[in-house]
Amino acid sequence: KISEAGGIENFIKNEYAISQEIYNVCCLSRNCLDPRMWGYYANGCRGFCIEYKVLKKDYLFSATYVKKRPINDGILIDKKQHRTFYRNRLDFQTALRKCSSKEFIDYVLYLQSIKSDEWIREKEVRLINYGLFDGKNGINESIETFGIQVSKIIIGYLCIYKDELIEIAKCLKVPYTIMEPSYQSNTYQLTEKSE
Repeated sequence: KISEAGGIENFIKNEYAISQEIYNVCCLSRNCLDPRMWGYYANGCRGFCIEYKVLKKDYLFSATYVKKRPINDGILIDKKQHRTFYRNRLDFQTALRKCSSKEFIDYVLYLQSIKSDEWIREKEVRLINYGLFDGKNGINESIETFGIQVSKIIIGYLCIYKDELIEIAKCLKVPYTIMEPSYQSNTYQLTEKSE
């Protein structure tokens, strides 16, 4: 209850902190060819990328890119999941007190999906598990439970686990490619090559 939390701001902060512990978040990208992604997340093409086929979108949320984190900015999600911006904190507090638990969950999911607009090139999608969890130990569920399925493995050309990843691709019966620099243009690009 809001009154027991010591006011609306403490209530929101507490609920957000709890959501950080019980919601599992996996960050994905729609952009596997960007050299910066391979630099940041695959250690300069020493890693690999798993491509997924989306079977259902129940757990997938596109990142919302914002200039500043709106944790205390009067934003709520209405019943149609359109963002509603309130002019001031008092209007927001009044609306929050009237919202249903579903609307509050939508608000928490929104908070879990925001990211600084400086990262917009990542085209991030977040798989947010908000129903299945096992405390702080994580979960052991098939990825199909979350509506995705491995469709390809893309291996960085400097990856030392290339042979193991190729075997995994064969076991999963999915194709694999090698991501390597493109030397056919004067730009810094990566190219997928099939073996």
